[in-house]
Amino acid sequence: MFSLKVHNTFVHQLKNCVKSGIPIIRSLDILSENSPTYRLRKTVRRMSADIQKGSSFHEALAKHHRKFDSLLISSIAAGEKSGQLEEFLDELELYYSNVLEIRRRAIGELFFPLMELALMLAILIALPSIIEFFMRLSPATIEEVPFFTFLVYLRQTILTVLGSIILVLVILRLLSFFPAFKNLFDFSIIRIPLTGKIVKKISLYKILMSFSFLAKGGMDVQTMFNQSADSCRNRYLAKKFRRSLRAIQNGGNIKQAFLRSNIFPPQVIESVNIGEQTGKLDEQLQKTAQQMIEEVFMTLKILPKFITPLLLLLMGLLVLMLALEIYIKPIIDIMERI
Repeated sequence: MFSLKVHNTFVHQLKNCVKSGIPIIRSLDILSENSPTYRLRKTVRRMSADIQKGSSFHEALAKHHRKFDSLLISSIAAGEKSGQLEEFLDELELYYSNVLEIRRRAIGELFFPLMELALMLAILIALPSIIEFFMRLSPATIEEVPFFTFLVYLRQTILTVLGSIILVLVILRLLSFFPAFKNLFDFSIIRIPLTGKIVKKISLYKILMSFSFLAKGGMDVQTMFNQSADSCRNRYLAKKFRRSLRAIQNGGNIKQAFLRSNIFPPQVIESVNIGEQTGKLDEQLQKTAQQMIEEVFMTLKILPKFITPLLLLLMGLLVLMLALEIYIKPIIDIMERI
């Protein structure tokens, strides 16, 4: 699968060509000449060759479904069928730009707090060995101990911590191939305090944008639900949304299906209701999705202000525990012997 950045570049360049009135085959030739990666260049050339043999653009794109995400393929198909390819490309570029911006802000805002948290957890695991090391020293010699001597003493603990982390990551990677574990893991992710709501809103944003694209393209309801669920990488949310299609099959409307999924906030349900009544479901969903992503941006901006005090408190507790064990405990032991 191509990265989000490659998807965004592909859509941006294609949009510029289509807006300029350049035919699709010539547009793909231009894209292949300016592709950022060799894999994309090779893929675009194959797509161009398939179109010259008589395939439509979305059919040529669908042959590479393992490289392009389902949202791009379904949106291109909807754009071609409705004659609104340029508008769909505009909206796709906005979608990929928003997701990339979320990733950029998340890395920028949360990288250092998460690194501090990881360091504190490592210190907490190594704390027994640290205490044992300092207990063997007299208070007068503690400051004279070279830092590298301290690291050599803790080498076994450090290796154990690193080995444990690698082992956990390998086990999680292997378990991710089992759908039941992946479903449970994705459910747990959205339940984590502070960050869980961000993950859930990003996943719902993808579902809503995909659904709006397909609704605008005039796709049938079953296709809209299934392909919108495929656009969400959180299997728990995708599964619940896909199952909500049963409400339609039982004679209900789209609002009832969204309600049945039990994953959307009230403002989304209200937007679906207004969209169905006015016949502008795609516009209402896009507005709601954009509001949701703005909330994510705001949360990412203020989240470090909550995390940093918690990290400082945790660091203070670790220092206090270390001081109590090194200085206070020996005094208590001596007093008990008297």
